[in-house]
Amino acid sequence: MIAYSPLSGAYPHFVGFGYTSCATCHYNPFGNGPLNDYGRALSATAVSAKWFYHDKESEEKIANSSAFFGSKPNQTWFRPSLDYRGLVIKRTLGQDSEDTEMINMQADANLVLKFGEANNFFISGTVGYAPKPLSLENSNKEVDEYRSREHYIGYRPTPSLGVYAGLMDKVFGLRIAEHSAYSRSINSLSQNDQSHGLQIHYAHPSFELGLNYFVGNMIQDDALRQKGFSTKVDYIVSHKSSLGVSYLSSENQFLKNYASAVHYMGSVGKGSSVLVEAGQNVKTSLSDTTDETKTIYGLGQNYIKASRGIYLINSIEYLKEQTGEYRIRFGPGIQMFPIQRWELRFEIYNTRNFSDQASTKDTWDLLMQVHSWF
Repeated sequence: MIAYSPLSGAYPHFVGFGYTSCATCHYNPFGNGPLNDYGRALSATAVSAKWFYHDKESEEKIANSSAFFGSKPNQTWFRPSLDYRGLVIKRTLGQDSEDTEMINMQADANLVLKFGEANNFFISGTVGYAPKPLSLENSNKEVDEYRSREHYIGYRPTPSLGVYAGLMDKVFGLRIAEHSAYSRSINSLSQNDQSHGLQIHYAHPSFELGLNYFVGNMIQDDALRQKGFSTKVDYIVSHKSSLGVSYLSSENQFLKNYASAVHYMGSVGKGSSVLVEAGQNVKTSLSDTTDETKTIYGLGQNYIKASRGIYLINSIEYLKEQTGEYRIRFGPGIQMFPIQRWELRFEIYNTRNFSDQASTKDTWDLLMQVHSWF
């Protein structure tokens, strides 16, 4: 089963425009969450189409209109934003079990407050809608469908160094938009897997470093909180490509979780890019059996700029279980930004399972998304 749940702006594909660091466009230097002023302007001018603008409309005017209130703000400290994403998914196309579902995946409100002469100290908080997981649809368990997706403070004493504390996504791998991708789901890095902790970001012309100590999400019972650390290092091959490694180690009273990965992202032409990540996850039960489960995964995505505002996506994923069974998921898609603040996305995915014990049919899933942010 597949149900992708992206968050706004989490598109490392835009390395094709020459940005190897997420800190260029996001308040969170590892990506995801609200866009800063530069990120909004870039989305409006370089990424989105001009179909609904007059030919002579200046890029500067378009960039200024990308602000929350539709014009260049006259202050630097107050930055609100809203975000909505909806998904229509048709599962198992052509089979008896085919069904269609509309999911309101995301409805977030964020506020960033900036302080200091250089606006180098800030507070970010996001409250959002979190739909009940499909696994609990038929259960009587009550689930709070509204939650804080993030809340943290950040301080950058210098442009190259930043310290962040609060509820954030863990630092690991490529923070792609697809939260149900194997690279994210098996490593417990999905849409609602944020953790309270401390993060350090250091940017050097030749590398970028992230360190993360976390203690789990404090709304969980203490016994369930995964506590540990993670790190990520990216070597800047050029201003349009980077090669990196990531490591994560955490545990609670019941389970140890280890993950490691290598990853690459690079431009293959203006606006086009390639993303690759390969890694493994090891989960060890802390019960009397001390069972260990090892999973190997791979991700490859090609992002092609067809024209301003239209991008073609080709994805392939690989997942191998400890039993030797493995799964391949692949498919094309198209992503459109017809005008700033609006995104449309259409994808079709084939999932194929390989097993010596059983034969299963391929499944096809069609996904149609609309995303709007203000």
